[in-house]
Amino acid sequence: MRQSAAQALGELKSTQAFPALVELLQDPEEEVLEDAILALGQLGQAEAAQHLLPLLKDRRASIRRSVAQALGELGTLEAIPLLEGLLTDYRDIDVRQSAAAALVQLSPAKAEERLKQLLKDPDSQMIQYALAELDALDSLQTVKPLVELLLYPDTPYSNPFPEETMYGQVTTALANLSLLKPDAARQAHQLQHLHTQATRLNPQQRETAATELGQIVSPQSVELLLTLLKDNHPAVKHQVLLSLKRLGELHPHLILPARPALQALTAEDQKTTSLVQKVLQKIEAVTPQTPNTNLALEQLKQIALNPQERLTTRSSAIKLLGKLGTADVANTLMTIADNLMKEVKIEANSKPNSGTTQPKPSVAPLLLFATYRALGNTTSSETTLSFLDSQLQQLADHKQTWRDKGRNKRWNYSQSELELGYAIARLNQNRGIELLSHDLAQVRKGAELALGRLVNVELLRKLTQLRSSNPPAGLYDAFFQQASLQTINNLLTTLADKGGVKELTALEKWLPDVSDAVVKERVAWTVGVLGNKVAP
Repeated sequence: MRQSAAQALGELKSTQAFPALVELLQDPEEEVLEDAILALGQLGQAEAAQHLLPLLKDRRASIRRSVAQALGELGTLEAIPLLEGLLTDYRDIDVRQSAAAALVQLSPAKAEERLKQLLKDPDSQMIQYALAELDALDSLQTVKPLVELLLYPDTPYSNPFPEETMYGQVTTALANLSLLKPDAARQAHQLQHLHTQATRLNPQQRETAATELGQIVSPQSVELLLTLLKDNHPAVKHQVLLSLKRLGELHPHLILPARPALQALTAEDQKTTSLVQKVLQKIEAVTPQTPNTNLALEQLKQIALNPQERLTTRSSAIKLLGKLGTADVANTLMTIADNLMKEVKIEANSKPNSGTTQPKPSVAPLLLFATYRALGNTTSSETTLSFLDSQLQQLADHKQTWRDKGRNKRWNYSQSELELGYAIARLNQNRGIELLSHDLAQVRKGAELALGRLVNVELLRKLTQLRSSNPPAGLYDAFFQQASLQTINNLLTTLADKGGVKELTALEKWLPDVSDAVVKERVAWTVGVLGNKVAP
């Protein structure tokens, strides 16, 4: 009964509930006390902190955990030293994680410093938690310690999970940092839609726009939120503050431009005043340091180029470099591929092993296809495309040498063939069409996959036309006929999944002119699927 009362008082979110909740802090029942603590956090009254701080030393883990969560919600800055102490509370992992989460809310800069230290924690779960929180902070200042985890993998962790899991987490965290390119086209489309929503007469639509803007990590989203902050409707203004608070928790540097508007804001009630103060606290916690992104990039290059580095580390670094996608990165990746191709040549020309001992396996097959995949993610340029064409010719020549030797050894580069085909087709559509006639089956398959993932009706029409007429000079007709049909099938599957009204209209207009019976049947099926999908 008392537990239900504590929950109900918290849900009321009324200042009148405050004395009753403070009284419940003396309750001997653990569940009642826990709910009272959480309810005080939800209530948002700063004076609750003086009643909660002593409970951080309670012998019960659930109470310490709940107090940490409540203090984070209240924005109690004086709790920071005590919360830092809870990070070493090895009696309970949940208490430590709640303390870390509260620190992130109260001071992202302080939390970031402590989370970096937790990357060397003896508890594997805390390492995993710290990685996730650093990833969420999205601060470029976290790049260096994460890269160092890759550079110095022999740091004495007492973690029971495989090191590959650790490297996967580290590289995922790195890949999600704002150092990497966001999907600019999708983000621009979202912002354009929300800009329209933000000017609607209906306040509910403006409130929804404010909510969604809090999910987009972009200076433009902050600009729109500041425009909505001038809204006369209280619910809209409140949601704007919540969205700014959320962005400030994860990306404090992003909301710096909001400081003048927040300081000048005249709050109508205590609840709004408290929320404004919390957002300003996020801004005040921002450190003025400018992270050195070039340092992180150079470290990644060193890892990728170092033949003495362990395989999983190099492979992860190569993958990250591909996501960066700059011309400078492409040059590094091309250097790696060139060096690896020398190993391919040696393998192709070597004699089969006749002894009882097996030769040490080469890392070249695994690294080469990872490098080609990374190059496919870089910005398209004539230099990159010409390099990949050259690599493809060399790989084909080495495979022919391997065949001439009698195939007494295994050919380890089929995946590299596929990745080369995929990368070239992804960078240049016309070159990808030519690869549909390549004499290496895996190269054709790579081109099929890359072209087939495009939402492109014009490409579909072009391939259908090429199939029904004489193929371009140099194309092997049998290979092209089979590979182009598979690509058409892939394209139609992609259109059925990702197409919209525009693609449906284009397919309906083209359908009567399709002369290839097999293709026509598949187009008609796609039109039916899309029609059902976009129907109002």
